Amino acid sequence: MRFGGVPTGVAIAPADAPYTSIKSSASVSRVVPESRSGAPDASTFTPRGAHTASWTWLQVPPASFTTPFDLKNPSSYQGVLPVMAFGSSNNAWGSDASYWSRDDSSGQGFSIVAWCNPVQNGSNQVILTKDDHVTQREWEFHIDSNSKLRLGLWDKIADVEVYRLASNALTFGTWVQLAATYAGTGGGSAANGITLYINGVAIGSSANNNQSYVRMRDLAAGPVWGSQANGDYGPFVGQFAVGPAGPAFVQAELTAAQIKRDYDLVRGFLGS
Repeated sequence: MRFGGVPTGVAIAPADAPYTSIKSSASVSRVVPESRSGAPDASTFTPRGAHTASWTWLQVPPASFTTPFDLKNPSSYQGVLPVMAFGSSNNAWGSDASYWSRDDSSGQGFSIVAWCNPVQNGSNQVILTKDDHVTQREWEFHIDSNSKLRLGLWDKIADVEVYRLASNALTFGTWVQLAATYAGTGGGSAANGITLYINGVAIGSSANNNQSYVRMRDLAAGPVWGSQANGDYGPFVGQFAVGPAGPAFVQAELTAAQIKRDYDLVRGFLGS
């Protein structure tokens, strides 16, 4: 897994490939669809790392995407890394598990890192979330309808959200590293503990707090890559780098140096 040197972890990334390392003392999750045969056509896949419950493609497997994912086809690569083109109906859903829930207490921060080439479409585009957009809401990392990066945290007991929003819109049409970290701050100033990054650098952003917020709750929605829980809200449109550079969920607040290390490592392989 990309955030290696850890005793446990999982990650979100199709393709069999060696994993490089970003040192961390935290658990990591990278969801990795099997692809030894070239074009994955199974409806489910197993994550890499300690948390190995199956994920399910909500509509069709990657071999049947509008732009099919096929490791035997050069168009499924950017530089030397495999890439997967998501459209409005391409997303994957993991099983609910306590692994994906954080409760804002000491040591309960988390981080999300993804390499992608999003297409501007004027709508919300989810990267990774544990939020059904109805009642089972915990956290969501997405590009909003104004093309700004955003990480939101929900306390569904109080029914309030806190979030951090980028000051400036993304530049589209190019590969970018998008990342968000959360310190596990909790309470009415929880959003102060969120940092957003683009291409290895912390970006200008604003914290939107709510004094009624206490902490996130461990609810029933599973994690989803590329949309919210049922695939009916915020579909991501564009490409994700997968394999060793696929999206990662880390059970800790990564440091700025770790985010920068990931950027320096992956951009060369992508040729960006």
